[in-house]
Amino acid sequence: MPTTKKKTVSAAELKELNDKIAALDTKVTSICKRLGGLRYHVIQESANGNDLGPTDFVRLVDNIMDEV
Repeated sequence: MPTTKKKTVSAAELKELNDKIAALDTKVTSICKRLGGLRYHVIQESANGNDLGPTDFVRLVDNIMDEV
C-alpha cells in the first residue's frame, strides 16, 4: 500500500486560497443575478408582444460577459 506525504499549508496560503474562492463566489453570484435579469427581460418583451431579436439577445449576453 503506497504511503502519502501530507503537505503542510501555511496560514498565508490558506488566506490566499480563501480570498480566491470568495472572489469566484462573488462572480458566480453576479452572473446568476444577471442571467436571471436577462431571463426576466426576455419574458417581459415576449409578454408585451415584442420579439427580442437575435442581435438584441447577443448584445445583452455580451454585456453580462463583459462584467465578468
